[in-house]
Amino acid sequence: MKRVYIHFLLLPLILLGCNNKESQEVLKTEKALPDQIVLIFNEPVQNGFYTFSNGSSAGRTRSGDEVQYIDDQYIYRKLKIDFNKKSDTVILKSKRKWVEVTLMYKGVDDLTYIFKNGDTTVFNYNGPKPIAKLINREEPYSTTNFSLYLRDSIASNEYLSSDILGQPMLLWSKYDSIEDFKARDQAILSLAAKDFERDVDQEIAWLDSLLKTNKMTQTQYDMHLRSLYARMGTLKSSFSFLPEDFKSSLVNSALKKLQNKSPKLLQRADSLLYIKDYSGNLSSNTVSSYRNSIPMMSQQTKGGGGSTRDYRLLYDSLRVRNDLSASEKKLLQYNNMKSILSQPTFFNIESRLKYLTRFRNDFQDTILVNDLMSQFDIEFKIDDEIQVESIDGKSSTLKDLIAGQNGKTVYIDFWASWCAPCIREMPASKTMTNQYEDQPLVFVYLSTDRRASDWRRSIEKNNLKTGLHYRVTNANNSKGLEDLNIPFIPRYMIYDQQGRLVNNDAPRPSETDLIATEFAKYLSDEK
Repeated sequence: MKRVYIHFLLLPLILLGCNNKESQEVLKTEKALPDQIVLIFNEPVQNGFYTFSNGSSAGRTRSGDEVQYIDDQYIYRKLKIDFNKKSDTVILKSKRKWVEVTLMYKGVDDLTYIFKNGDTTVFNYNGPKPIAKLINREEPYSTTNFSLYLRDSIASNEYLSSDILGQPMLLWSKYDSIEDFKARDQAILSLAAKDFERDVDQEIAWLDSLLKTNKMTQTQYDMHLRSLYARMGTLKSSFSFLPEDFKSSLVNSALKKLQNKSPKLLQRADSLLYIKDYSGNLSSNTVSSYRNSIPMMSQQTKGGGGSTRDYRLLYDSLRVRNDLSASEKKLLQYNNMKSILSQPTFFNIESRLKYLTRFRNDFQDTILVNDLMSQFDIEFKIDDEIQVESIDGKSSTLKDLIAGQNGKTVYIDFWASWCAPCIREMPASKTMTNQYEDQPLVFVYLSTDRRASDWRRSIEKNNLKTGLHYRVTNANNSKGLEDLNIPFIPRYMIYDQQGRLVNNDAPRPSETDLIATEFAKYLSDEK
């Protein structure tokens, strides 16, 4: 059912808010300078993690990094919105005339905006909807907020059918009466498939109308059309519960229609790497093309398991390709480096430094190398020790930390702020520390967070006040940490009174009987 859209009337009132003077001061001070775009979020609403009407939730981030764009080096970036502020400002740096920006929406959806260099945009919210209003130039609501305009004008289930086909979880909350997950997805996909051709036709028609009436520039039109074409390409690997013939027919028909309308959609160009869906398609399709020739790597432990592709082999394979442009190859290898550096469980220190050196020599791009080193807190060196810092900023090593516990048994909890199973163990851990507070036993919580701010914020948020808190500061360069062989967290270890590692995979705090038996071995009078 289509809904009547009333934001034309609401925007001026919402923009000024209750305090007209205060809002005008914000707009005066936050206007964009050359080579940047300013986004002002008034009373921002979290969309990276979204709770649906039935109480279920879905999302990709809880940390506020919901603004997405591709920078001038073709690198996908996420910027944070501070949801604790009444008004927060996010600044994008770019020398390009037009920049595509996406905002996370309702957990797993995205809204696309195309801004001009120097734009200052105010976002006000109607429920979860971020409604953009340019303040430095005039532009129709339907152009600035094209993604929302589509959803409110043609979507029959809040979302476009192409989005539902790619992510059936968008409608899980509406179909929660179907308990079987496979049957639920099949019902959602079958319904969305019926609207697919109509939605694609109407999206093209809206774009044509905006261009014809001079409400949208040719550049904006081309970028939206290219994004639509890339989304169609992504769907080729989606809707797994639809028959293959029907799936191919559905997507190929849409792709053919777009190709006939604009033959240049078939062309490749480095400028297209600035469009998120196009860039994402290039990366995912490249990795997928090697699925039969590059093996997966697996690890299993008592606490869990996982697998990943051998991105070192993928890097070496791409090195000899001559069908990629220099920019395409650099982007693909940058993404490979991210996969290698982010998975120390599968790629040891020597491998990570070897391929980072290879990337540096291959492309001679200081900006990207420094970006990788900063992003993954890595240096071109290997430390034998495990360097740690205390909550008050004092530096030490794990070896010295254990040695300084005056002959007590030490129970170490390796965790991180982003690790949900780690956080779930914390209530049991608090109970355990209270139970053994009179015993010669020290509880050390050792975070592997790369950012100290995430670590400190999680301690405060989860009220983790018991025990001693430290953070590993050289996780990506420590041979000592690698030698402990911690493929997955949470992980627990016990050092005896002499500082010897006596159990490198100890029971969890919630395993009360097992942990009591284990502690009894080291807390008795017998040495």
